[in-house]
Amino acid sequence: MRLFFFMAVALWIATGCTSEVVSTDNCGDGIVDIDEECDGEDFAGEDCTNFGYYGGVLNCTSKCTIEKSSCVAAGQCGDGIIQGQYGEECDGTNFGNISCLDQGYSSGELSCDGSCKLIIDNCTSECTADQIFFNSPNPNCSPMSKCAPDASSIVEEELIMQCLPEDEFAQVPFYGPCDITTEYGCPHGAICTPIIGKRLCMPICHGTYNPVCPSNGVCIVNKEVDDGNGAGVCFRPDVCDPIMDTGCDIPTTGKHCYLLDNQGDALCASFADPITHISLDALLPDHGEPCQALSEGYKGCKAGNVCLSFLGGPQDTCARLCHPGIDSECDTGEHCISVGVGWLGACF
Repeated sequence: MRLFFFMAVALWIATGCTSEVVSTDNCGDGIVDIDEECDGEDFAGEDCTNFGYYGGVLNCTSKCTIEKSSCVAAGQCGDGIIQGQYGEECDGTNFGNISCLDQGYSSGELSCDGSCKLIIDNCTSECTADQIFFNSPNPNCSPMSKCAPDASSIVEEELIMQCLPEDEFAQVPFYGPCDITTEYGCPHGAICTPIIGKRLCMPICHGTYNPVCPSNGVCIVNKEVDDGNGAGVCFRPDVCDPIMDTGCDIPTTGKHCYLLDNQGDALCASFADPITHISLDALLPDHGEPCQALSEGYKGCKAGNVCLSFLGGPQDTCARLCHPGIDSECDTGEHCISVGVGWLGACF
């Protein structure tokens, strides 16, 4: 009997221990315990935004794990859908049908970072000759930059393009003076160029594919070439007579009338040393003497002459301007032959 009693007591103790272990499983009691992600309505402070979603409602499973299917409807960065209301610019490989071109570049591939923001590091810009003029579009440079030629390329009769920051372009008038210490300091479409003893914001032109100039200016190529075409700059002509050197009020302005082109356009100007500003007009070569066409190293001719490159020799030479058919305006033995327009001639 005593043995039976002890066995019954032991069985009762064992059964009581087992019942106590089961009762410690608290999933469902509404309190998040260790190893539980949630419990009922308790998510330990978590919501859909903690998992990268923009909204929605978390659900808690019967095993106290978080289920996010109701968050998906609100969307997240990484779902491949661009949600601009949440600041997404892209999502994965979805760029919303935009490319580097839409960002102001000329080529390259867009990419998207983990925050759904555009990466333009692989976009590139290559500006072309048709974008450097005052009247041309400028689509191929990156935002906040513009297409312009290298200053030395104008002098060398070739156009070397480059994209430059917008802050290098000043809002100053075309044909006006510019800062001698900077290569640029002119509006887009112009270049700060050494012309007739000073630096001016000269609009850029080209004899072949963009001879147009602002303010009724005329396109003058850097040198006389076979077809008269090439890189050049615009001059705004004055109303003066380049043959007789009149119309510039020389006593008051100190300027003479110089021929610009074979159409008879002329410019009132005074050639001066860019540092001392002393007039060099009297030192310019005269009829029959060597000269050099408009360039940084300008050595043109005195007023009443034109620098021509087709007088039979390798060196440009000054020729006196005259009225065609009036040989008396030339030296003995020379004839006034028409050049350009009918009323403009030169002595040969």
